[in-house]
Formats: sequence, structure tokens, C-alpha cells
Amino acid sequence: MSGMIRKFAGLSVVLAVFTLGACESSLHGPEVEGPQMYMMLDSGTDQASGGGTSLRLPRAKSYPSTTTVSQVIDQAGGQIQVADWVVLNVSPGAVREAARFTVEVIRNGYMEVRLTAIAAKGKKVDLGAAGFFAPVTLGLNTNYAQNVTDSSVLSLLWEVDGSLSGRLSPVPGSLRNGHWMVTTLAHFSEYVMASN
Repeated sequence: MSGMIRKFAGLSVVLAVFTLGACESSLHGPEVEGPQMYMMLDSGTDQASGGGTSLRLPRAKSYPSTTTVSQVIDQAGGQIQVADWVVLNVSPGAVREAARFTVEVIRNGYMEVRLTAIAAKGKKVDLGAAGFFAPVTLGLNTNYAQNVTDSSVLSLLWEVDGSLSGRLSPVPGSLRNGHWMVTTLAHFSEYVMASN
């Protein structure tokens, strides 16, 4: 009898560890890959360089009259657009609870946006920093990039430290419809357009 009790107790411990591990991973969202290369913006210039690469940050031609748009988006997904300057597409299932998504165009001379996704009820949890369960895509209209004649040279940089004066990391993206630089985001932060 005591042998059966020991086996049952051992099985219970294994089951409890497995259950806790499964719960813990579902609480924190998907794994977010770390950036492969960092760059820094050279003081007093529009150049970002590092890792043997140098990029220029094109200036913005103009800004939309409304620069911040917020919307509650739940498991069904949705879209936020700030004029024809920037668009955010949230796939169904990207978040497990309703969240207030905010897209802010930062008026600092560059093509820069700040993105947040804060849980709509209960604790004000930043869901965007934790990552998403389905694709969330960001598109910036390259027509607003000053002195850029070839949109294919444009890319996006993630502001790792939340500002242009910190570390910058290239984000894979592609040109769509001739003038939209689009990337799939693993998490939210600040992003800025760059050209090579």
C-alpha cells in the first residue's frame, strides 16, 4: 500500500510541475527573439550606424493633423489608421483580452511612431511589451519620407531603449503597394523609418 502511495505522490508532483509550466508560459505570451544587431544614432546627424552598417533617417515631409489614435481591440482583431501616414493591423487572436491599442505619430522631424497595447480592464498591463499570439503588422507610408526617390531602400528600426538616442535594431519588412513599408511586430515600442 505504501508503494502505491509513493507512486501516486510522485505522479502528482510530475503533474503539478507540468501544469505550472504550462500555465506560466501562457501567462507571459509568446517568446520574443532578441535583436541580432544594434545601431546608434550619431549625435547631431541623421545617421545610425553599428555592426558595419550605416543607415540614414529620412525626415518627414509632413504630419497628419491628428497624430494619436486609440481603439479597444479584442480577440476578434482590428485596424487602426492615422490618416494615410500609418496603419496598424491586429490579427484575430493576437490578444487574449480586450486592450486599448494606441498609435502615436511622434512629431520630431522623422518618420517615427510609438505603439502601445494596454489591457482595457483590471490592472493596466502593457500587453504590447509582452508580445502577441498572432501577427500584428505596422505599415508606414513611404510617400511621407523626405528626399527618398526609391522606396525600396527604406526599412524600419526598433528603438530598443524607447528613444532615438538609445540602441536601434533593424526590423525585417517589405514594400507593399509601392509605397507602404510593412513589418510584422513581435512586440510594441517605438519604431522609426530608415534608408540605406
